[in-house]
Amino acid sequence: MKENRKKVLEVRDLRQHFHVGVGKNKLTVKAVDGISFDIYEGEVFGLVGESGCGKTTTGRTIIKLYRPTDGTVKFNGKTIGAGYSGNLRRIRLAKEAAKKAIIEADDFKRQSTEIKDKYNNLISEQKVLLQNANQDYKERVKEINNYNNVIKVEIDAIKNRYNLKISELEHARTLKIDEINQSPKDIVDHDYKIFQEAAKTRYLQRKSYLADALISQEEKKEQEQAFKDQYYDELRNIDKNYLKHLDRHNSENFVKKATALYKKRLRKAKDETEIANLEQALKDLDNYEVKPSTELTQEQKRQKINNLNSETNKEIKKLEKESELEVQKLEKTFKTKDFFVPQLEEAKNNYLTLKEEINNKIKDLKATKAQELAALKQARKDNPEAFKVDKDSQKEAKEKKKRIIKEEKKAIKRLKSLNKITETPEEKLIKEENIKIIKQNYAKKRSELEALINELETKVSANPNDEALAAELNDVKLQLDNLNIEEGREVHKEKISNSYAGVMSQLQMIFQDPVSSLNPRKTVREIISEGLIIQGIKDEDYIDEKVAESLNLVGLSPEHSNRYPHEFSGGQRQRIGIARALIVNPSFIIADEPISALDVSIQAQIINLLKDLKDQLGLTILFIAHDLSVVKYFSDRIAVMYFGKIVEQATSEELFKNPIHPYTKSLLSAIPNPDPDSEKVRTRTTYDPSIHDYSEDKPELVEIRPGHFVSANKKEAAEYKKQLKGVR
Repeated sequence: MKENRKKVLEVRDLRQHFHVGVGKNKLTVKAVDGISFDIYEGEVFGLVGESGCGKTTTGRTIIKLYRPTDGTVKFNGKTIGAGYSGNLRRIRLAKEAAKKAIIEADDFKRQSTEIKDKYNNLISEQKVLLQNANQDYKERVKEINNYNNVIKVEIDAIKNRYNLKISELEHARTLKIDEINQSPKDIVDHDYKIFQEAAKTRYLQRKSYLADALISQEEKKEQEQAFKDQYYDELRNIDKNYLKHLDRHNSENFVKKATALYKKRLRKAKDETEIANLEQALKDLDNYEVKPSTELTQEQKRQKINNLNSETNKEIKKLEKESELEVQKLEKTFKTKDFFVPQLEEAKNNYLTLKEEINNKIKDLKATKAQELAALKQARKDNPEAFKVDKDSQKEAKEKKKRIIKEEKKAIKRLKSLNKITETPEEKLIKEENIKIIKQNYAKKRSELEALINELETKVSANPNDEALAAELNDVKLQLDNLNIEEGREVHKEKISNSYAGVMSQLQMIFQDPVSSLNPRKTVREIISEGLIIQGIKDEDYIDEKVAESLNLVGLSPEHSNRYPHEFSGGQRQRIGIARALIVNPSFIIADEPISALDVSIQAQIINLLKDLKDQLGLTILFIAHDLSVVKYFSDRIAVMYFGKIVEQATSEELFKNPIHPYTKSLLSAIPNPDPDSEKVRTRTTYDPSIHDYSEDKPELVEIRPGHFVSANKKEAAEYKKQLKGVR
């Protein structure tokens, strides 16, 4: 069935390798490694796999953002991308083969090369041993130093732990000395002031909250009085505690302070019971017996501080001694002082000894090689007839090398030319014929309009006051102007049809990230119209018309064209990316995970939009994604990629119904089930590449059943066919 449909895209043995690093760290990353597939007109071809499997690189290579390393890409039968690393490799192999054949044809060169190769290999082995010894020495030094560092860290931890204890002792001593030097009276007075200030602050805060309360004035007065009473109660309690502390410390100022406080409260008291209590308290003060003060004298303070310092210093010395003993124990255990230095010296001496031995061996090997080569030269000098040269074989090898190099260079030149997408002579003739037909068609239409204009001008001249005739004349003249513009566009389109811009405009890409793929410094109009400008279109009115048309196609308003990308949501930005791809009327779209950065609801909108545009515009789509459920809904056929290779390819229905490759099965098992009960018991399959044995029998894409291809060797292919036997 597929054979009857037009083949839009042909990818053959496509490779995209990236070279990273330099020297011995140089690495080749095989992002895409020999994939082949076809895409037919009007279908959606899904490309799925885990992140990093090469899906996006495949799309970007097809659209020529990357030059292929090897393989070809054909679009509508025309090669648009070709790599030639295989040709360069064949040139290199041809040179090596020719060099080897020339040497084999000359007895002296062959024998001397054998001697050189023999001793060079032995010398290389010794150099590898030297490199390994150097590496072992560095690792040993690192190991010893790390071991030493570990012990140093342990010692530092011990010292820090004891230093912390000593600091705590010194801090406690400082606090006690401050307490000794400070008078009890000063402490009580200081605390009394703090408690009074705190009570006052609380009262003022409550009063300020009351000012903004949505209650009546009477309620405010009642509440304010309640707060005031609460404040006075707090002050009375503070006074009571203050006097209690003064009395406990036998302060000489107790009677004076208490008398002042009781009289102050008596003036404000209104309750008879409180008044009676305060009067009785004042009478009791007259009989108060002042006790001797408990405050320390300066001599007592000095003596107490000295005792405290003595005790603290003893504790500090004890801790310092314990710290020193613990460090000594650790050092004794690991022999820090007399263990690491000898270890380093021993490692260094062993390396230097081995290095000297290897260098001596290399020196001896070089000397032996020189002796054998000298002996061979002398033998040829003494008996030249014993060393034959097959000049015919050498000539044949050189000619073969030249022929291969010429062919491969010619092929490279052709492939480079194909990459430029130049016009062939046949295409040029067809283009000129098409332009001729376009001009003839428009010339016919133009002559008809010009005749009509002449006729109307005659009628207008005869009836100058007839407004209808004048309007009709202006309308026909406008049609003629538009016809000339349309002709210019059609001719321009045909002229660039076989050029690079013309061919590549038929392939467009919707990028994965709708944020980074849009230039933040350009308006939506400038972003979308870039494709037209690249094609050489300069008519601003036509550009505005096409931009508005593209925005309408993707569900956005033409008024959005003067905004910048940051003013849109993620889904709207993705629609702008789609509009940019559609403005040049492409026939093939590469959708590179267009929904991965969007919310689920927006994903559905974009997928439905692409589906509608496909039907409306007759697009062919390469749909790249890792969400298999979306791919199943949107794609006609699916190819599964793993580490740069296609491992399975089939129709969407067939792939989900009869997955064959273990990797495909693991991907399908990862799809979440919307039913909670089923999701709980869902079994996840893990893919293990080591189950394949490709050491001798290499895999290739095998057609297991019509339209169903699997990467397998002969043994696996037989097993897969057996599995599908009888399965519909």
